Amino acid sequence: MMHTIRDPFSYAARWDSVGLTCSSCRHFYPPPTWPDKEFKARCRKHDIPLVILYDSCGSGFLGGEYFCSAYEDGGRTFLKALEELEEVRHELDANTLYGASNDADKRRTLKQFPFSQLPQKLMPNKPAHTTPDPL
Repeated sequence: MMHTIRDPFSYAARWDSVGLTCSSCRHFYPPPTWPDKEFKARCRKHDIPLVILYDSCGSGFLGGEYFCSAYEDGGRTFLKALEELEEVRHELDANTLYGASNDADKRRTLKQFPFSQLPQKLMPNKPAHTTPDPL
């Protein structure tokens, strides 16, 4: 079982967000067009689909903030979030995707999604960012 990792983020970026997610990482392979209705976005470094990033209604727009231990700024990351990530980077597992909480009442620990359990495609009527359940 994975160990609990405290959420280091201040949520001080735009709209109370972290300001750091896969789509702003230099390893992000973007879809040919936005919105990404075919869910083509991937991580080049880990060669995994990033379906988990999308909102719950299947619109092709992003719906959460996720990152891994190999996160590298692609030039669009909120600088304070990079500093905050460094506080816990040494605790992050190399084969896990981490999620920040959009719920202010749950901002104590990071959500954890092992790469092997990430969804390969968007499931109808089920939010991508809750498939699978975080550990």
